[in-house]
Amino acid sequence: MGTIYKQIRLPSDISAASQADLSSLAGTVSGVQGSISGLPALEEAVGTLQDEVALLLYDAPSITAFTNSVNTTDLGVTVSSVTFNWTVTGSVALVSQSISDGVGAVTPATLRTVQKTGLSLTSNTTLTLSVDDGTAYAGHAATRTSTISFLNRMYWGTYATKTLQDAPQNALNLANADFASSRAKTVTINGGGNYIYFCYPASFGDAVFTVGGLRSTAWTKYGPISLTNAYGHQENYYFYVSDAIQNGDGINIVIS
Repeated sequence: MGTIYKQIRLPSDISAASQADLSSLAGTVSGVQGSISGLPALEEAVGTLQDEVALLLYDAPSITAFTNSVNTTDLGVTVSSVTFNWTVTGSVALVSQSISDGVGAVTPATLRTVQKTGLSLTSNTTLTLSVDDGTAYAGHAATRTSTISFLNRMYWGTYATKTLQDAPQNALNLANADFASSRAKTVTINGGGNYIYFCYPASFGDAVFTVGGLRSTAWTKYGPISLTNAYGHQENYYFYVSDAIQNGDGINIVIS
């Protein structure tokens, strides 16, 4: 049997080699491996080198985005359908992926969007996407979370009389209804010859008002007052009303 010679050129610093260098090296190693069939010692040595090159080429899966179509909704809502979207990077195709909280496995593993129906979510829920490329390398599995939040709203705007607290459900008809997790708010509003109202969950505590850059105490608080939102959720609210009719435009109000 003749002697087989094959030169393998290693980059001077393999840890800093480019992807092109490593890919070229992998091809060279494969070519050598095909030339030494039947020579166990050399086969083993080249196989080890091939594994090491594959490891250097390996890019672990990373979930760079994971979103849901709901994000934030009102307390009292039951979320039954959600569309999820995500992106994954990595050098090896995924073999499995799944989403927690009743969504389950997502197949085929090439999908990056799925709509799930038949859910029954009524409170803050953090869903976890898990992916795996099936290799034995460190980092072969990755996870990322996406949250569906259920919140009350802050209702604010102008009202012709100082009696909104006497018919609290009318607060739902104020011009603005923003999701809120605290009382902190900065707005610009036109008075229009009306009173200005802010209505928010009493659990947020007492408000401090700054109007036009100056601390203002010209507000009256009513409550706690029970308020039922459009989806049947009941919550105690504070109703704040300006003590005087406001005629100006572009009034800057900060609540803290």
